[in-house]
Amino acid sequence: MAQNIFGALPWKSGFRYKHKIKPTSAASVVLAQTMSVHRIGITGNLSIQWHDSMISTNVKSAGTHTERTFDVITTRDYQRFNKLLISVINNGENLHVETEKIFNQFCKKILRELGPLKWSSLVEISDAGHPLQRERSLICENAQIKSKIRSLINKGIPEKAALYDLFDPTTPMFLRMLQDYAQEVAIFPVRLERFKGLWIVGSNEPRYIEKFGFENLAVAPRILEIIASAREHAQRDPLTGLPNRTFLHYCLTEARSRSVRKKTQMAVGLLDLDGFKMINDTYGHKAGDWILQEITSRWKKVLRSSDTLLRLGGDEFIILIEDLKSINDVNRLMKRVHAQATELFVYNGHKIQLDVSAGITIFPHDTGDNDILLDHADQALYWAKSSKSKRQRCYFLYSDINSSVAS
Repeated sequence: MAQNIFGALPWKSGFRYKHKIKPTSAASVVLAQTMSVHRIGITGNLSIQWHDSMISTNVKSAGTHTERTFDVITTRDYQRFNKLLISVINNGENLHVETEKIFNQFCKKILRELGPLKWSSLVEISDAGHPLQRERSLICENAQIKSKIRSLINKGIPEKAALYDLFDPTTPMFLRMLQDYAQEVAIFPVRLERFKGLWIVGSNEPRYIEKFGFENLAVAPRILEIIASAREHAQRDPLTGLPNRTFLHYCLTEARSRSVRKKTQMAVGLLDLDGFKMINDTYGHKAGDWILQEITSRWKKVLRSSDTLLRLGGDEFIILIEDLKSINDVNRLMKRVHAQATELFVYNGHKIQLDVSAGITIFPHDTGDNDILLDHADQALYWAKSSKSKRQRCYFLYSDINSSVAS
């Protein structure tokens, strides 16, 4: 379902605008236009106010050279910022590009386009809110300054959106230690796809961020949050809440990378509920939906935190079992999966019995790419279902197919 969000951006040709004269005679330009991000199903409106007090055409001329004073914010600044916001939205349409990568690209460009902004940092916050777990990125052209900033921005950062004058004695001490590298620092909470964090940006010109508009910079992390939220909905099965087929490629790619990095084994399993079609035919689709929700709840209780369960559609599921030490780990986990599937279901007084079949392949012994791994798991599932009457376990390993064919 389309989600209403703000999508209008300032200084774009074709915007409707009007002046609202306040008693202070400071006019505000109100801009509004609808933009769409079709691939992730987002539409809506945004109204941004740019105050005349933030915009100045005051320049100092020295012959043919024009020099900006520190308090000059020109329409060109906003035009450049507007283009950056549009690029964020356009990049957000590509579901294969993480919002963190989009964010870092935005930060690199904004430091180039808005000269007084000298460094940008993204810090991840733990679920508990503290301590800060780790720095995700720090963008700064000067390597020496970058090293010093990194040593200071590591803990105790306020988690609320705020703008700090580093020469104000009320500013937290550890931020004031950045006085050699910035005049002011802005902090914005941001929630991306895999984590929540803080965006910290520093300016070396006094009051530049204040004059540009703290609330204007805040638009960028807000747009990224909306993109992340929309992607989360697009990549989640609405019935079970599990990651869906759209998210499968990413999950599998990441799991394979972790397996290679840790030098561990990983199982890719394709699961199919035996007897599910009869449930729909006999008791209706509401009963089928309830079964899918119930089996999801049961399986999540017996899986480890390192395992991933996805729903492909219908009664088909994918399970990624990481950090395997031996095939015995697969046996133990699949016994629990099988036990949960065969435990009696009771729906509106009706007792329902199901079973599960699974096909599994082991990476990196199976060295294929994502599609090959899934195809091999599917082949193993076929053997598991075809040998159901005589099998001793609910799953079949792809590596055992050749020996079964020979026999």
